[in-house]
Amino acid sequence: MDKAVKAKCIHEQPVIDDDSFVQQYTELTEIITSVAASVFGHMKPYVKRAEVITNGKIKGILTDLKHVGGAIHFEKLGHIARVSLKVRDLHMHALGDFAREASDIPFVQYLTRKCKRLYKSLFAERSKEIILQACIGDRQQIAATLKSSSTWKFVHLSDFIPFPLAINNLDDPERLVCDPEGVKSTTRDYFTRLYDHS
Repeated sequence: MDKAVKAKCIHEQPVIDDDSFVQQYTELTEIITSVAASVFGHMKPYVKRAEVITNGKIKGILTDLKHVGGAIHFEKLGHIARVSLKVRDLHMHALGDFAREASDIPFVQYLTRKCKRLYKSLFAERSKEIILQACIGDRQQIAATLKSSSTWKFVHLSDFIPFPLAINNLDDPERLVCDPEGVKSTTRDYFTRLYDHS
């Protein structure tokens, strides 16, 4: 590494401003990275596999989105695109609904709005499923801890979850509590209500 630094004369370049610092930092980083790769070899970084969040409703919404997308494509190409029978069927039903509503927007825009509504439903359903899976996972972890002597592992090796920066007001869910003391007291009130058995 020293040889590479001397070869580029980096040690002779003075750091006098931000630009010279960034330049020297970049050149040193390149040298360190290349030398480390040649000495230790290059390994691919670990990529955490994203967990699939799905259920029957989510699968249904994704199927509907695919069909609506096909119907939009079919309409844009003047009904000459090759699409499945389900897409044609959806297109025909949507056209009937569009005629009944006597909408003042183009049919493609009507389909696009339908697509947006489906995406909102998908987001809401995925949020519910994420919360449900988190609750099930917590219950399983607690049950496993109570059944075995691995309490130390459960308490000490669990992932750290930072304190939230904002939280919904308990009495008015549309209002956000953002100040640290308010978040603290709202969280305390939430758990007090949650575990109150009186």
